Amino acid sequence: MTSRYANSLIWLLVIAAYLARPWSCMAALQLEVRPPDNPYGSVDPHGFGVLGAMITALVLIGPVLWLLLQRRPDDVAKMVPARRVVAVMLVVATPMLLQLTYLRMPLAWCWPVIVTSGIWAAVALALCLRTAPGALSVHGAFDRFPRIAWSLVAAIGLGKIALLGSALA
Repeated sequence: MTSRYANSLIWLLVIAAYLARPWSCMAALQLEVRPPDNPYGSVDPHGFGVLGAMITALVLIGPVLWLLLQRRPDDVAKMVPARRVVAVMLVVATPMLLQLTYLRMPLAWCWPVIVTSGIWAAVALALCLRTAPGALSVHGAFDRFPRIAWSLVAAIGLGKIALLGSALA
């Protein structure tokens, strides 16, 4: 019974950390001081970055939670390939691309983005380090459905690269 409560707590922690990322964009935008003579002198004058972060988070919540919160099979070894951890940390644990635009703000305004990005990275790392059979872990998806897990990591990574490329162009 204790395991059930622990797993429920892990689920809630992961969902809260995941959803805090787009909300941090809104918090940073609310902290931004806009000059009275130029109300559009902002990093996100119309809030489209916040809206985009919210929509992106909602679209990807299912695949990301599926990837991170699979239960490891009981018949697997504790050791896991390091490439899984590196791939998940580079693709899933990094800040949302729309969060990066808010990092141009002074620290007094963008601290929510920094804090939530750090918390999300720590949560993802903790799920990468959980290697015991039967535990909720990133490795459960790779152990049970390796092609789907790698395809999902590749799709999210390619999406981030494409968005970053179009933003820089």
